[in-house]
Amino acid sequence: GSPPSYFLWFLDDGTLGQETSFDEEGFWLRGGDDAEVVLQALKPPRALRLVVTAGPAGDIVTIRLGRERHRLVLQPLRSGEVVLEQPRALLGYYGTSLYRLRFSSRYGAETETDLRTLGSFVRIILVEG
Repeated sequence: GSPPSYFLWFLDDGTLGQETSFDEEGFWLRGGDDAEVVLQALKPPRALRLVVTAGPAGDIVTIRLGRERHRLVLQPLRSGEVVLEQPRALLGYYGTSLYRLRFSSRYGAETETDLRTLGSFVRIILVEG
């Protein structure tokens, strides 16, 4: 596949950084923590699609973009999706668009092979159009 048409900027320690899980690119939310991520889109998308997969403990994830707020209640290792239609960029930056996403993960747990507190795994897909 082609590389994503965006960059991610992690503003705090609420995520575990960008990585591959479930054969997909994305990032883990630190279980029981809040996170702020800036998405820098090379072209303004028609929508942002966020696919969230809960970690081993299940999770309740809150996603915010501006005043828009969504909540997902997920069983362990199950996925849910949020689509943010016509998102408003926080600001433009050298021909790109910046979006400030805020996440909250309620639960987290370790696995036998990963001793980090895994909340949920987030994959971002830009819907062009």
